[in-house]
Amino acid sequence: MAAFLYKKLWIINLILLTGTIVTTLGLYFCAWGNWAKFRDLRACRGDDAVIKCAWDVMVRSSSISTERQAKREHSTQVLVFTYMRAGSSLFGETFNQNNDASYWFEPLNGLYSALYGHRPGWHPLDILLKSCGKPRDLPDFESSAILDHLSNILRCNVSALHQHVQVPYSATRIVSKKNKAFSDCLKKASRDHVVSDPKRSFYTETYKCLDHVIAVCSSEFRDNFDRHNACHKNITAAQSNASEMVPPVFRAYDECLRELAENTAHCRSLLNETCETSSLVAVKVIRLHASLVSEVMQLNPRLKVIHFLRDPRGIVLSRYSAGLLSRVAGNEVIPEAKFLCERMQYDIEVFQHLNETFPGRIMALRYEDLVQAPVLMTKKVYAFLGRKAPLDVLDWFKNSMSGMMNTGVFGTQRMDSKQTAFHWREILREPSSSTIDYLCAKVISHLAKST
Repeated sequence: MAAFLYKKLWIINLILLTGTIVTTLGLYFCAWGNWAKFRDLRACRGDDAVIKCAWDVMVRSSSISTERQAKREHSTQVLVFTYMRAGSSLFGETFNQNNDASYWFEPLNGLYSALYGHRPGWHPLDILLKSCGKPRDLPDFESSAILDHLSNILRCNVSALHQHVQVPYSATRIVSKKNKAFSDCLKKASRDHVVSDPKRSFYTETYKCLDHVIAVCSSEFRDNFDRHNACHKNITAAQSNASEMVPPVFRAYDECLRELAENTAHCRSLLNETCETSSLVAVKVIRLHASLVSEVMQLNPRLKVIHFLRDPRGIVLSRYSAGLLSRVAGNEVIPEAKFLCERMQYDIEVFQHLNETFPGRIMALRYEDLVQAPVLMTKKVYAFLGRKAPLDVLDWFKNSMSGMMNTGVFGTQRMDSKQTAFHWREILREPSSSTIDYLCAKVISHLAKST
């Protein structure tokens, strides 16, 4: 009788232990989105075999995690430093069309909104310059946030990204073709929890958090830095649940962000997975101050940087045609050219120094060279990264550079890319032409020598 009771108690304890293991591991796997592994675990059956089965699932999971960790630690990292309307969307397809790459385009856009409580989409010159056209000194907290943000992306530390950047109206605009599942998940989750009227724009609805603070923080970047810094201080205080007095609008803003982040938390495992399983992580930035590139490279020893340039006359005319001249230039072509070329000349000098400091880790590439020899330039880019150019990427460039249609101002396909690259020559007239040539003489000369 005692033996029978002992055996029965042993079986009960085994069942309880098994349930604990399954539940614990289930919660772990679910938290990380590893549904397939949890299903494997639930399939375990049998008294004596169940622990071994559960152990096997754990080992397989550990093996996968180890493989991902190894891949992440040895992945190729590349930063594309470029300019708005420089043809960088086209160049970005060098990585976007690579099925083994995780590509992020302009993640600093959402970060600036997170720091200062403004809508995304600020013109790079309006961020980097004061209203008088002189360079703006970045405060320490801004520089630190940028360095942390870029490093976290390059290292696939998705969970460490600022929560503002992870919510729909920012995140869906910075991830690539490979991350479509993540983007779609965010949109669906947001519609399920946020959108009351399906006919309303998804982005309009998800801007609702910023609506709490726009009136206080302004909708765009301006010279009132005391106001910007005050907004940043209040946003930070609300996020940290500081006991100090924080205006109610910032509390409401933070609560709204947290709600969005919670409602879309299950989507982030998709982004984390695609990044960790990629052997190449690429980031394109148009709002980064060149003075920070050295620090980004020091923090990420495997990082290589591509300085992607275009004739400034082509950039300015493209901005004008797209209605994207800066506020600091008064939406005028000549001041835009002046400020752009001053920035480009400074950047060129910085990158010349970086090339000496980090030999073998800096590459300069012109848009004009890419459109005239896309396959050759793509192969050169991948050779610089120590890799072979994927056939899918090469085929995409072959088919897209002389496509059947133009995909619009913000598209990447052109019927004649060579003609598009030099179209500015046909529409730039005197006296603007001579003035811009004078203002941009150093940059134009440098680019001519680099052919």
